[in-house]
Amino acid sequence: MQTETKAKIIQSRHFINGQFTDSQSLKTFQNINPATEEVIGTVAEGGKEEVDFAVAAAKRALDGPWKDYTLRERSALLRRIGDLILERIDELAYLESLDTGKPLSLAKKIDIPRAAYNFHFYADYMISIGNEAYQQDKDAFHYSYRHPVGV
Repeated sequence: MQTETKAKIIQSRHFINGQFTDSQSLKTFQNINPATEEVIGTVAEGGKEEVDFAVAAAKRALDGPWKDYTLRERSALLRRIGDLILERIDELAYLESLDTGKPLSLAKKIDIPRAAYNFHFYADYMISIGNEAYQQDKDAFHYSYRHPVGV
């Protein structure tokens, strides 16, 4: 028995500034499943314009609401991303399998959970590291203070 593996062609666009966009050049390239050599999608080809647009969007985001979120709020958002990945594990594992040619079972058992757990790890880690202060002598101390410095 042979299983049908033909996938629907996936159109991949840039995600910049909270929205999907095409390349300014409108150029794309094919995404090919290395196991079957089947074209599984087209990907928007990025260039200087997309990099500049993404960097400008990142700078605006740094000055946006994220800077006002508490550490616990940031941690909760990262944890939520990990949770959403796990909620969509079947879909994401399927796409990972197509993209890399690896067995679906491997993508579902290792790759996609690892992506989710990376978000969970850093959500917990950011809460645990804190800032450090060390007494130098009775009148002074050394300290570390972590804050974003730019894009």
